[in-house]
Amino acid sequence: MKLDLDRRKIDGFVIICNLEGEIKKVIYNSLEIETMEKGKLLPSIVENNNFNKAIEFIKELKEKGALFSWEINFEIEGEIKPLNFSGINDNGELLIMAGNSFSSILDHYEKITEMNNEHINRFRKLLKNKFNDFPLSKKNEENEETYEELTKLNNELSNLQRKLMKQNKKLENERHKFRVTLESIADGVITLNPQGEIDYLNPVAEKILAKKEKNIINENFFEIVNLLDPITNNSLEKNLKDEIRAGEFTEEGEVILKRSEDESMPVAFKSSPLKDDKGNVFGSVIVLRDIRKQKEEEEELKKQASKDKLTEVFNRRMGLIYLNKEIEYAKNNKSNLSVCFLDVNNLKEINDNLGHSAGDEVLKNVAKIMKSNIRENDAVARFGGDEFLLIFPGINKITAEKIWQRIKSEFNKINQSDEYKFEISVSHGIVECGHSCNLSADDLINKADKKIV
Repeated sequence: MKLDLDRRKIDGFVIICNLEGEIKKVIYNSLEIETMEKGKLLPSIVENNNFNKAIEFIKELKEKGALFSWEINFEIEGEIKPLNFSGINDNGELLIMAGNSFSSILDHYEKITEMNNEHINRFRKLLKNKFNDFPLSKKNEENEETYEELTKLNNELSNLQRKLMKQNKKLENERHKFRVTLESIADGVITLNPQGEIDYLNPVAEKILAKKEKNIINENFFEIVNLLDPITNNSLEKNLKDEIRAGEFTEEGEVILKRSEDESMPVAFKSSPLKDDKGNVFGSVIVLRDIRKQKEEEEELKKQASKDKLTEVFNRRMGLIYLNKEIEYAKNNKSNLSVCFLDVNNLKEINDNLGHSAGDEVLKNVAKIMKSNIRENDAVARFGGDEFLLIFPGINKITAEKIWQRIKSEFNKINQSDEYKFEISVSHGIVECGHSCNLSADDLINKADKKIV
């Protein structure tokens, strides 16, 4: 009858001892016998009345090489429990198994296969040799039953080994598929153990971190990777470490990766816990994405949304935003604010006679000269086809007029040169808005427009 390995309850232990019965390794111990530990003598931990029997078991195991179905008692939680002992002597190393029945040996070996397949191979080889030496010439009913059990045991061990090889092959294929997938994706993937040590990173992660896997494997992630808050520039080590160790998900967000003292880059960061089927966290996976190109594109979009394409100064929308902000600042801080509204004269005639490219050149030169002759916190905006606005925070009308005269003198220099076939002529109007001024941005611009001369 084939034994049902999946349903049988494992109740016993598997240990390796030397020839004196000293425990060298506890492979499996479902009984959780506290005294069963490395360095203890097996006879010293059995039930007191079975001390001599345990010594005899070890002695015969040394001499005969294999023993099966010895009953030795253990005292477990105040209760005497008989266990069925079997063992193999493998060149001075005693592999001893104990269970609540002879068939439980199979259960122990199923457990061993999960830990070390080397024991399976050695035991099967020795078991096969013992079959050949089994004393059938003196067989009796008990020997026949034992021989039958041994045959079942050998068959089951063979099945277990084939099953293990098949599972190992499947696992290896899955591992290969997993690695190929990770190495093909565009994001950097890093896996950490529960202590935060790196146990894998794909080639993209190597490129982002500027570190080779072989140089940082088993290193603590937070000790070699410096992540900063993009706003405060403070280290995120403690926050991220706490979240990862607590088994929490970290939503994707932008962080700054400081690759060296001289180099930093923006990356998208997120992490997820790795959990077993019981919900226990056994590690985490971190995903990094290089967003430098994305940030450059965002900056370009912002630039396009706020600047005039031809002259590269603020467009009308951004000019009004800037002016409203400065009006509010002047009111709250009791400071001055002046604006200059201007028209480029004769632009239509230049377009009609010399072409629109010539008119565009005039507008670009006007904007360039104004940008080059104003203060850092002043602003230039193109409001329409030939209209511009100059914003002068913190100064009165007289000072603003001086800045305008400096700009006008630069226009005159161009007009006196032979570089252009046309003359730049600009009309302007300047108004002041002090801290008691209650004009809106539109009112201020209209007032300056009316003062154009």
